[in-house]
Amino acid sequence: MIWPRFVDDALQERADGALVPNLSLADFWIANSELKEEVHRRRIKPGTEFWMCEGQMKVAEVVVTDLLEGLK
Repeated sequence: MIWPRFVDDALQERADGALVPNLSLADFWIANSELKEEVHRRRIKPGTEFWMCEGQMKVAEVVVTDLLEGLK
């Protein structure tokens, strides 16, 4: 599982429940450290594209622009 924390234009985290614009930035956190090492480290790099889903519904299209510590 990967969890997003949406940020504003100043890269400050948005409050829970805040309106998120259609085009926005987010920091993503990998919740399962085992998957981080075994799966995500090999698959996630700048340019990687994926969907965010809520249940079976696709709710956002994502493009990785940079990696924070942990996957580099």
